[in-house]
Amino acid sequence: MAIQISGTGLQTMLSSFLSSETMLLRLYTSDVTPTSTTALSTLSEVSGNGYAEVSLSGTSNWNITNGTATLIAPVTWTFTGAVGNVYGYYIVGGTSGSLIAAERFATGPYTVATNGDSITVSITITVA
Repeated sequence: MAIQISGTGLQTMLSSFLSSETMLLRLYTSDVTPTSTTALSTLSEVSGNGYAEVSLSGTSNWNITNGTATLIAPVTWTFTGAVGNVYGYYIVGGTSGSLIAAERFATGPYTVATNGDSITVSITITVA
């Protein structure tokens, strides 16, 4: 029989995980559909033209309820020029440098071609 984690336990686990180190949210330009075995080296980070990774510090960026963590506010990048096709986003541990999670945009890639183009990311993490 599998262990059953309580709702309080799920809250505690997510809070602990999200506050264990600063997470870095990045966009990638590789034509990759991430899996559980995806290596960080296969994800090419966007560079230039107004792009910068976003730091997600502790639990202050997340609303955690019933085993689900959701970014309190979506993250938007507004570009000052072309960066090409952007296929998705990924999260890296700020201290560990480990790939934590990645997601390909369901309706992407998004082509960033001109000044003022933007990409917005909302993230939900569910522990079940």
